Amino acid sequence: MDLVHGICRLTVAIGENHSKLILESQGDERQQCLDLTNLILGFTALPGHYPVDENISNMPFGFWYILQDEITGAETVKCQEYLMTFGPIYMHLVDVMLTKVQYPSEDEYNTWNTEEKEQFRCYRQDIGDTLMYCFTLLRQPLLNNLYGMLVRVQSQGGSWQQLEALLFAFRSIAEVGEYGDDECVDNLIRLLPQINMSNVTLATTALYMLEAYSEWLADMPDALDCVIPLVLSGLNNPDLSVPATMSLKEITRECALDMKPHADRILTSIQAALNSNLLKSRECVRLMASVGFVLSTLSVQEILHYLDVIVTPHLQHLEAASHEQPSGIKNHPSAASKGTILVKVNMLASLSATLDIRREDKENQGLGSAVTSSQDPQPVSFLLQRVFPILQKVLEVWVCDLGIVQSICEFLKRAITTLLDDVGPMVPGICELLVQIYTASPHVPILDLSQQMLMLFSLNEAYSANTQSLILQLTNKTLSLFQSGNIREHTEVIEAYMNMCTKILKTQPNILISNDMSPSAIFQCGLVSITLPEQPTVKATCNFFNIFIAQSNKVPMYAQTVTQQGQALLELLIKAISGAAPRSLVEPMSDVIFSYSKNCNSHFTTIMPEVIMSHTLELPRANKVQREQFAKSLMRERANKRQFRDIVKEFSLLCRGLLGTEYADF
Repeated sequence: MDLVHGICRLTVAIGENHSKLILESQGDERQQCLDLTNLILGFTALPGHYPVDENISNMPFGFWYILQDEITGAETVKCQEYLMTFGPIYMHLVDVMLTKVQYPSEDEYNTWNTEEKEQFRCYRQDIGDTLMYCFTLLRQPLLNNLYGMLVRVQSQGGSWQQLEALLFAFRSIAEVGEYGDDECVDNLIRLLPQINMSNVTLATTALYMLEAYSEWLADMPDALDCVIPLVLSGLNNPDLSVPATMSLKEITRECALDMKPHADRILTSIQAALNSNLLKSRECVRLMASVGFVLSTLSVQEILHYLDVIVTPHLQHLEAASHEQPSGIKNHPSAASKGTILVKVNMLASLSATLDIRREDKENQGLGSAVTSSQDPQPVSFLLQRVFPILQKVLEVWVCDLGIVQSICEFLKRAITTLLDDVGPMVPGICELLVQIYTASPHVPILDLSQQMLMLFSLNEAYSANTQSLILQLTNKTLSLFQSGNIREHTEVIEAYMNMCTKILKTQPNILISNDMSPSAIFQCGLVSITLPEQPTVKATCNFFNIFIAQSNKVPMYAQTVTQQGQALLELLIKAISGAAPRSLVEPMSDVIFSYSKNCNSHFTTIMPEVIMSHTLELPRANKVQREQFAKSLMRERANKRQFRDIVKEFSLLCRGLLGTEYADF
């Protein structure tokens, strides 16, 4: 076997490195090249199951891709010529792949160890890729051939392994968005109900194949009559719940506009599956997404009815978990309670993201079409009103648990994204809740959600007091982190806060100015943040300073802050680029200096010489002349950011002792 392995490796290497020569060969050389190709095909077709019976047939995969790529990349005339010669070989290769991809008997497969099963799974994925390459060359004749084989195997009572291999081939081709002739695919879909799906592996592949054809089904909704019953049947089998829920989610997403005739059947089946308690948490979350897509096609009255039937039991479980007292360790809620809360909140988040009766209007708006908004209230608003009091009770116990806080913030974010302005009546309560959570335990998801709230409602006079209070309380708590002495334990929070302030500065800079809040305090936070060791935090702070300084031309309060604290910022930046910070941060820091020079040039030219010549600025490798030259170069260059970066980079290398060395470009 070692000899065969060596010969195969040599043969494949020749084929991969001389694929163009193989295609362009003529006369006797053409026959020799065909013999070489058929020899490689023989290695691919070695009998037995990989990797138990043989471990060679996986080696030629790269050759088949390279040869296919050369053929499809050739000029049209040559491509047709190559196909005449090598098309039959690739069609034969498909037959080989359909044999090699088959599972062994169940008794034999159960004797394989975990590593062998994993290698076989990867091998099948490689076969799927190879089948896709074959379709790139052979196109519709390949699909017709596969369908003909499927009909023949089905009519002759072939093994489940043969049927599974053919469905796997269709799935592999469809996963790249290639469906071929509509009639062929329609016949394939309508043949599925006739196939005995008692074998779990065969049924799993069929469900994944339907998921791959979900986009095609959107254009051929009549085929849903055959597809929906097959997919729903998988919800009742724990062994098929994963592919069934994945397939149903994609089909209901892609075919959302055609779900109404099937709504009752789908929703009833989902309700039964959820109540069976046989599904895992991810499967429950996926099913809730399908519920949202299907409900969106119904009237508000129907939606509210189904929400009451499907969602109410889960709200009851969530509320019960929120009342559950800590057990075991003092003040530590039980793990079972936490698990229930996470699953139920994630299910509600999934539902809130997909239940949108105005989705079509929003999509039309994205395409530039006129929007005719429905006058009916968004059902998610009713859901949010029911869930919000329960979430408040949950947070009374779990406010310091990041997992719970993150899941609740994700639910609120998705609900707000769906509702947009319709969430208005809930704005005061949501802002108050965010302040409550952040004050007790600052976390990144709270800031992300707060940013969304501020972007939507800060300019709305009806909610300006709520948003002003929100940003004030968030800022005060963040400032307290800087004063606590353990700021390095909260660098992710500081990064998120800086990102939030940057977003606000870009669109609504006046939010950060009020009687109770001064931008000077936020600027000081940035001065501390830019010295932290975490590079993402420093980059976020640099972005903040860039926008803050740019807005100083428009907002007098910002200009005053820059005048008062700009020198301190420049000193920190010069120290950082001179060696205090990693070289990867030199560019974002140079952009801050460039923004300062461009937007506050008169002040910059006044303080820059003073900063660079300061005795407190230790630059042992830069003499007085070099410092002065650096300052003059920065003050002179105001328009070209790239040249400005080069000036800063050169000075940074000089201060680090790397200028002119082989390490300068690393």
